[in-house]
Amino acid sequence: MNYAEYVGIPFKDAGRSRDGCDCWGLVRLVLQERFGKTLPAFDDYEKSTRDESERQVAMGLKKLNVERVETPQEGDIALMRIRGALSHVGLYLGGGEILHTMRGTYSVIESASSYRLCTRIEGYYRVC
Repeated sequence: MNYAEYVGIPFKDAGRSRDGCDCWGLVRLVLQERFGKTLPAFDDYEKSTRDESERQVAMGLKKLNVERVETPQEGDIALMRIRGALSHVGLYLGGGEILHTMRGTYSVIESASSYRLCTRIEGYYRVC
């Protein structure tokens, strides 16, 4: 699949549309539009400390029907660390590429083996 239409969506805290998304909003948007999978919005979070943010991500994954996978496939969620905390997600597109967005930027497609991402990826999770 071609995911170019998702590149350039501006970052927006708790954003859940093409007008602006945070990392979870972007994953949620693509999984809904491309894979027909509806995920909870999780848009009621508050800006928090690193520890709290990691706890929220972990709790969020537990609320979903997901399984950790060793070999990612297109549409799997990549869980990543930012400054040591599990607080970032992206969507594995296949071919070693991940679609994601970070505060102060726009959504991008980046290689999972890039210097910026390779040490941050904790694992991949498939929505059942």
